[in-house]
Amino acid sequence: MNTQQKRALLLIKLAKRKEDQAAEVLGHWRQRMAAQTEQLAELGRYQSAYLDAARKPSQSVYQLQSYRQFLTQLDHVIAEQQARMLQIEQQFEHYCQQWRLLHQRRKMLEDYQSRIDQEAQKAINKLWDKMCDELSARPSGEDSALL
Repeated sequence: MNTQQKRALLLIKLAKRKEDQAAEVLGHWRQRMAAQTEQLAELGRYQSAYLDAARKPSQSVYQLQSYRQFLTQLDHVIAEQQARMLQIEQQFEHYCQQWRLLHQRRKMLEDYQSRIDQEAQKAINKLWDKMCDELSARPSGEDSALL
């Protein structure tokens, strides 16, 4: 293995490590996004249940005002959660793009290594062919002297 091949392997190893780290971060943000999505869904279900309870006909004015006040607060909480979700989705997309770039870089390095390996194999094959040609061009007496 020549120096160029060793360097390529080292670069691929480092690129793979960075890609794996980015994948780990991406997984963390995916879990965070899923948790926030679930929390938003839970708030929506809670709001729906509270609206159903507020629609019951036997409510006093005080209870209706209390329901209205609470629903307004709940609307604010849901809006804040939606804003958080938007931020998390943007962060997730950012980290997704980071991972894609690192993945592409690793693939390019692997392609480069493949070309280096092919060139090295061509050089070996050329040397082999040259040696075979030299041996076949020698008179037969020289071959026995080598043994």
